[in-house]
Amino acid sequence: MKVIVFIVFFSLTTTNVLAYKHLKTSNFDLRNNKQLLSIKDYQGSTKVIYKSVGDEYFYESQDKKHIDRFKISDLDAEKFDQFFVSQFINLKYSLPPYKGKNCSKSYTLSMRGETLKICKSETDKLKLMENILEKINSFKK
Repeated sequence: MKVIVFIVFFSLTTTNVLAYKHLKTSNFDLRNNKQLLSIKDYQGSTKVIYKSVGDEYFYESQDKKHIDRFKISDLDAEKFDQFFVSQFINLKYSLPPYKGKNCSKSYTLSMRGETLKICKSETDKLKLMENILEKINSFKK
């Protein structure tokens, strides 16, 4: 009887341990980072500014081949955030929306839960996007 109880107890305790042994763990917890803004173009490259738990700001630029990630100053991040908010609101609410049927996306912007898709045929919005991209690319130095 003791042998059966031992076998059952042993099998119950070791199967959980062995079942999860092959899974990899990561210490990069996305709940700890607050994404301020994101710009994604139609080619798949993204530019993101986010804030870590330690109140540090990071700029991340990613394309198909590599990722650049580095710390930026609080002042630069807040200035760009204010600039981006004003441009985002202008693009989304001040300029007329796309009226065509088929929108081939050129850019997708996201800011604090809101997203905006800019089509290739929206020339006014694309001109403003050039200004935004020029300013965010200044972080690359």
